[in-house]
Amino acid sequence: MTASRYVLHTLCALVFLLLLQPEAFSQAASKNISSLKRADFIQLAQGSDTLEAVTNLFFRKRKEAQTGFILAGAAVSVFVLGSVAFAIGAGMSGADDPTEELQVGAAVFSIVFYGLVIGSGFRLIRYSKGRLHDLMKSYPVDGQLPEFVKNQLRNKDFPEGYAVER
Repeated sequence: MTASRYVLHTLCALVFLLLLQPEAFSQAASKNISSLKRADFIQLAQGSDTLEAVTNLFFRKRKEAQTGFILAGAAVSVFVLGSVAFAIGAGMSGADDPTEELQVGAAVFSIVFYGLVIGSGFRLIRYSKGRLHDLMKSYPVDGQLPEFVKNQLRNKDFPEGYAVER
């Protein structure tokens, strides 16, 4: 490949990237949304009690999802240790096939484990920081919250002293 073709390909790639993401090189995108913390989103709420409550809701749901991942991880170690102990105990008692009950246990464990992982994954996607950021940008414009957000808001999400009307 000649130098002129290399330069041409590089320029085309840059133009393509700029067209796909026009804000990629602006100051607004200088801080990655996924690296923002709760305090950053509270600051973006600019004193709006509703946006502060939405921020608290999103971070509460994200924490619940992370707890699900932790429980799934703990379940793996408990299942492995329990399976080993059960197999050793069954083998020492002279059972013909110590894995018969383990297969049923593995099936039940798989359902619980994958349920926790998939449910937590969906929750992290539904309550992503990017979605929160988009919602915070659109709320001052249209003044409306999506139904799934309205239905999930609880009194504990709102700032102290805020009277919630239902």
